[in-house]
Amino acid sequence: MSNLLNHLHSPEPFEKSEDNIWLDSLFSSFVLDSYFNSEIYGGSKDTDFINKTSIFFSENFPSDKYKKLLDLGCGPGLYAEAFAKKGYDVTGIDYSSTAINYAIKNAKNSKSNIHYFEDDILSFKSNKKFDICTIIYQTYATFSYKNRRKLVENVHNLLNENGVFIFDVPTQHYYDQLSPVNAWEYRNQNNIVSTEQHAVLYSLEKYYENIFLNKSIYIFENQKIKKFYDWMKCFNELDIKNEIGDFFNIERIYSDIDGTPFSKDSNSLTLICQKI
Repeated sequence: MSNLLNHLHSPEPFEKSEDNIWLDSLFSSFVLDSYFNSEIYGGSKDTDFINKTSIFFSENFPSDKYKKLLDLGCGPGLYAEAFAKKGYDVTGIDYSSTAINYAIKNAKNSKSNIHYFEDDILSFKSNKKFDICTIIYQTYATFSYKNRRKLVENVHNLLNENGVFIFDVPTQHYYDQLSPVNAWEYRNQNNIVSTEQHAVLYSLEKYYENIFLNKSIYIFENQKIKKFYDWMKCFNELDIKNEIGDFFNIERIYSDIDGTPFSKDSNSLTLICQKI
């Protein structure tokens, strides 16, 4: 019991958990399944949305002018595949070996000429420069301020002159709607995570500066405990402008990555930025 209690404290903002769900072999199947199930928290959007996004990109940034596209945090390549079909020369980066291995296998089966690399998007380096860089599904907002700045500088260095940076973040409006949660669930055998019986403790905790934490603690019958932190920073337009203004100009904003118009009630904010 004392071991469990040690896992229940509130961590400092963007403190790393002892375990990483994206890299944990026990959860690899669950994480891969989540990419294909929009009903799972953190899962990808459906095929229609992804196709709509690729159409928005091709209409606004045609591949004959913006040929080389870098997808940072590409997961199993769902968006990368859609972009490749629109004529882009796509490079995808993700640090999950499970996701990258799936993406490579899928590209081979579909005969897509996509270049995938297992790497950390904060430190990825390339001799090739890109015309467009995307960070999709609010991945940017999962990093601390220090690492967000590092990421923006890295993207700046990876882009050609006048290159375009497109990414999305959750909004202040989304943060304001959140309510703290403390819950638990018992899961019997043959569930989506493990054949072993376990309980899950889940909490949503709001912090200052529009930061919130989704925390999950898995307790297995062999007394093994896995703890995962999922941090998120929410933004308004001024916040994000102050963060990236040394490297990028914000040219347009949308509600979502598919080009949905932005409104004050939008839960997400997509930014179309040009390299300075």
